[in-house]
Amino acid sequence: HGVLTARRPGDAYAVWHFWTGTDRRFAEGYLNLQAPFSRTAIGYDTQDHELDLVVPVDGPWSCKDDEIMEQRVREGRYSLAEVAGIRAQGRARQSPPIRSLL
Repeated sequence: HGVLTARRPGDAYAVWHFWTGTDRRFAEGYLNLQAPFSRTAIGYDTQDHELDLVVPVDGPWSCKDDEIMEQRVREGRYSLAEVAGIRAQGRARQSPPIRSLL
């Protein structure tokens, strides 16, 4: 099993590639929606936005954890406007063929 993550400056997502088995077959891709990385005095910061897009090898992509976003608003983690923005980021990643991001 293994994972490779790739992040580009300014992107509000990271691309994750997952491999499985002893032959290290590509298992799936994953777009982790997050705040763009920012430089700090001690390194880099980001914030996971919890909503993710899962892209299996041979099937349609799916949205992961969308069902918990309203709960996160009730908990005070995000405002309704922030959730709308996070969901908009997810939709924007679907506009180009999502597999092209992998």
